[in-house]
Amino acid sequence: MWPAWNAAVVQVAALSSIRIVVVAAIVGILLVVVRIRSAGVRHAAWTAVLAAMLLMPVLPYVVPPIGIPASVSEAVGLAPWAPGSEGVALPSADGLSDESAAGRPSPRADAAQAPGSRPKPDPTGPVAPGTADWLRRAVGMWPLVALTVWALGTLLLLLRLATGWVVMRGIVRTGRRVAREWNRVGFRTLPPPGESAAEANRLAPVPQRRPMWGPRSARLAGRHVAILESLRVATPLTTGIFTPRVILPVTWGSWPDEKLRAVLAHELAHVRRRDPLIALAAYLNRAMFWFHPLAWWLERTLATSAEDACDDAAVPVAETPRRYAEVLLDMVEAVRRSRGRVAWQGVGVDGIGFLGQRIDRILRGDFFREVSMTRKVIVGVGCAAAIIIAVACRQQPPPAAPLEPDPKLTEQWAREKALGEYYKAAQEMTAGQAADLEAALLKNPEDQDARKKLQVFYRFSGQKVIGWNETVAARRRHLLWLIEHHPGEKMMLEWGTIYPAHDPGGFAQAKKLWLAQTSKKDAGVAVLSNAADFFEDTDRALAEQQLLRLQAMDPGGPQPRVNDNVYYTSWSSRLGELYARAIVGATDRMSPATSAAEANSPFAQEARKKLATSTDPGLLLAAGGTLVRYYARLSPPADFEPGALGKSCFERAQQLDPQSTRPRTSLVNYRNTERSRWLHEKLKDVPREKQADVVSALPDADRIAILPWRAESEYMYAEFLEYTKHDKAAANASWEQSRKYAEDLLKLAANLPNDPNRGTAIFAAHVTLGALALRDNDMAAALRRMEEAGNAPPSEDLKYGFDSLWMRLAVGMLKRGERESVAKFLDRYATLSETQRERLSKDAAQIRAGKMPSFYQYAVTPRGSGDGR
Repeated sequence: MWPAWNAAVVQVAALSSIRIVVVAAIVGILLVVVRIRSAGVRHAAWTAVLAAMLLMPVLPYVVPPIGIPASVSEAVGLAPWAPGSEGVALPSADGLSDESAAGRPSPRADAAQAPGSRPKPDPTGPVAPGTADWLRRAVGMWPLVALTVWALGTLLLLLRLATGWVVMRGIVRTGRRVAREWNRVGFRTLPPPGESAAEANRLAPVPQRRPMWGPRSARLAGRHVAILESLRVATPLTTGIFTPRVILPVTWGSWPDEKLRAVLAHELAHVRRRDPLIALAAYLNRAMFWFHPLAWWLERTLATSAEDACDDAAVPVAETPRRYAEVLLDMVEAVRRSRGRVAWQGVGVDGIGFLGQRIDRILRGDFFREVSMTRKVIVGVGCAAAIIIAVACRQQPPPAAPLEPDPKLTEQWAREKALGEYYKAAQEMTAGQAADLEAALLKNPEDQDARKKLQVFYRFSGQKVIGWNETVAARRRHLLWLIEHHPGEKMMLEWGTIYPAHDPGGFAQAKKLWLAQTSKKDAGVAVLSNAADFFEDTDRALAEQQLLRLQAMDPGGPQPRVNDNVYYTSWSSRLGELYARAIVGATDRMSPATSAAEANSPFAQEARKKLATSTDPGLLLAAGGTLVRYYARLSPPADFEPGALGKSCFERAQQLDPQSTRPRTSLVNYRNTERSRWLHEKLKDVPREKQADVVSALPDADRIAILPWRAESEYMYAEFLEYTKHDKAAANASWEQSRKYAEDLLKLAANLPNDPNRGTAIFAAHVTLGALALRDNDMAAALRRMEEAGNAPPSEDLKYGFDSLWMRLAVGMLKRGERESVAKFLDRYATLSETQRERLSKDAAQIRAGKMPSFYQYAVTPRGSGDGR
């Protein structure tokens, strides 16, 4: 398939051709309605049309658009809003990139196919069996063929223009200046002292016959117009764009005075009106739009109206209109005798044809008619309005169908909403309602709904409503019943455990029941898993025993990892977390509190040894993650640093499994955590308004590593100030500081080409600046920044651990309809991020399919409402 720009050029030419027809039609109607017969005013109006035709390919990108209904646009043939709406990617007329224009879906692409209709063949797709291959190729090549034909036609016309220019240059170069003979018609013969010979050829009005020349020719008195005579011309003509020259035939000396005056008045009118320049523009326009009849018509109409306007200036100089008509006939006879004349680069008194019309007009007295200023203003405003209307009025595309929400996510949120309402109702129960449920359970112990409501009530409200002791006793009763009758049910996880410190008697009974259940030969995975979960905070040795049995029974389990939107951790990971909590002396999974006695217990000592000798990457990663995530900032109860121990676990896991991305991701996250801790300590006692000064004083290698997160945190803090604190001034200051951080990042990236954090710095800087541009409603800048972020070089942070403001930027773009731009950004980012590649690619595919990506649905849809709009 040939490049898309071939079709783009053809389409721009076609749209420009349609628009200029509308302009010409409006101007023509205007001249008729206002009854303009003055050749000068008509020439000016059609000159405006000529200028519009020459500039039409670029005017849509300059003139602001005016949306019109599709029916009206189609009726008059105006271009749609986006030139690429027919499937060719073009820059849109609002100045955005081709990606943003492509983001607006074509109505045909989004329209649902009618039932029973046959799909239209795709000429760009693979050749189906039985399809005429030559036809497919012809369809694909038509833009190139059209462009080639246009280029050949334009080249031929330009060659003709160049030939005429060379001929005219020769005539001017061989022509002889005339001066001394002008005394009989009122021109100076010799230059006065101190005046050059060139000045002697300057045209001056005749003092004794001033009314014959009129005030217009007097304005040429200070302008140099060279007068030449040449054997190579049969009639007078005017040439020269910047240096005008009047060229006379050598027979001018035998002309009567009135004929010479009329001829000179005509030619000098051409000079005053800049007719050679307009004639050149008309020829160039015809060369560009040679396929358009209007270009040929405009050139001829401008030439004819220019001659008429110059006739209006020359007739008063002749003795009578009839005598001037005879002058025109003499010129035509001279052309006939010489078998033609050179007219490619000049304009002359005999014109280019329509001589009969000109003579009739002169004899009727339709010359030199003044037009009132009001009518001139009407014509001028009308011409400008015609151009603006034809260019600015563009068909607005039908509103793109909103992205549809992911039904799975909507369903999940609906369940979460219902569950939240369920929990809220359970927490707000009264003591009487709880007693009624307890009574119902005595009649039907298998009523899981009643037992679940009671579990929520006792966990969150029981102490306040019925008291501590009653709550502990009630929980014990239900847990013991579940262990005895349903030890493998998921409900066991919701009731949690019994802590010996709170209910020693209940814990002893529960332990006895669990040991009985797990000692059975048919104890399944679910029973052992629930038992391990029950003992993870109360008897870690028993929990370890069950997890080791599970590893042997169900290697790699549990499967599937995700079930009903719940993630089930692998047995190895649970062992790693168990060892890590024991090592730091954690007393409760729900709290980061630690105990020195627990950290120095025999089980903790054994856990440290097992962790040091483990060859299970999953176990090491889980242990390291627990140490770093929960306990890196705590004062350790023993003689070790939990964060450092976690890092060593990550490094060993990477050595054991060098192909896995998880150890690399964990190490990157650990390094970023350490950076944050380091910067937090450095800025702990520094007022926020002074922190930027401290950061800017850091070495470049530290700043390029820290500023990506600093820029993001400053942006987020600004949002907090604006939307929570309602402090607009402080928010603007933080946004400006975020901008400075991002700009500093780009400078650092340019100065440190080999720094390992360079890719992250470029990505974060452009994402931050894009989000700020979006705040300022600068869509062009936001699109450019998003594209630059996607083109960032790879880095370890981008590959394994970095996440920044890109979601805010992408959400803002999607809200403004920039679907394809966001999808392309996600595709590029997926090539940089190994850990998020699958999710990013899926999100891009969702957007192109008209579906909400998950991050967008989270941002714009009230959770649980099911409303994706």
